[in-house]
Amino acid sequence: TLSTTISTVEGFFSMVRNGLTWIGGGFGGRVFPYNGYPSAGDFSQSVGYLSYVPDGATISEKVAHIADLLTSGRMSSDVLAQIVASFDAGASDEMKIMVAQQLIATSPEFHTTNLVNRDGSPREPTPIPPRTADPYQAIVVLLLRGGFDSFNVLAPHSTCSLYRSFRNNRELLVLQPDEMLSITNDDPDQPCETFSVNSAIPIMKEMYDNGHGLFMANIGHLAKPVTKGNWFTETKTHLFSHTTMERECQLVDAFQEDGWSTGVLGRMLDVHQRNGLSVVANGISGKGPIVEGNPSLGRTVDVIPARGINTLSRVSLDTNND
Repeated sequence: TLSTTISTVEGFFSMVRNGLTWIGGGFGGRVFPYNGYPSAGDFSQSVGYLSYVPDGATISEKVAHIADLLTSGRMSSDVLAQIVASFDAGASDEMKIMVAQQLIATSPEFHTTNLVNRDGSPREPTPIPPRTADPYQAIVVLLLRGGFDSFNVLAPHSTCSLYRSFRNNRELLVLQPDEMLSITNDDPDQPCETFSVNSAIPIMKEMYDNGHGLFMANIGHLAKPVTKGNWFTETKTHLFSHTTMERECQLVDAFQEDGWSTGVLGRMLDVHQRNGLSVVANGISGKGPIVEGNPSLGRTVDVIPARGINTLSRVSLDTNND
């Protein structure tokens, strides 16, 4: 995706400029203490750096040597000449080699293994999918990782007959009446007219009362009914693995009927796409299997960092750091 492409290029630029570090979108981890943004060629805040010195009597020969190493000799003389022509005449050879490595890292020869045939014609941009007549709609999923004590989020209210059983089973962990926010249930098939939400999360009560939220209780990942005596041999997955259950709740495919390990939202998008709707899938700081669709449809998940859309920073190109 575009965001991933930009962050990858930033990482290459940072590697050349300041070594393996986190600074400037680099691939490395943080190194302490942080002494401010280093100038080009300052590797003091890195855990390693590129120190290879290319052979050559002239800067053109040195750039050609670096290009041979990075692209296996597939970079044309015309492109090499353009790289050399971009150098600041007053810069040192060391700075020029840095710029050359940064520019080579953006070339198709660097990112592919096939021969590149440059014919000078402009590349046709990928067409934007046409808008459909249907209005824009979005599903936003917040996947809260970690342990979740659901019995202390939604519980029978103290006025419900089930509260005694709830209290006896939860013992020290029981939700006390003064820790409850009541919510009303209109479904006669439910055992309580009033349930409760933990007072520590009032937003859930607010969402429920406004009709913007609901609870789905007593659900889990089972392919068929099992007992305490046969669950270990009769289940297809690890019921007590937190990581496995986290993945299964995103797939919602206990019988693995799809065959592609697609996610529940990815399959929903697949259906809409086959019906002619324009659909996209975005992930914030990563992508979970919940949004993965059938790969035959060619739809990818665009990953956007939590801090915002990646932009190619000027300092990554500016070897003088001004």
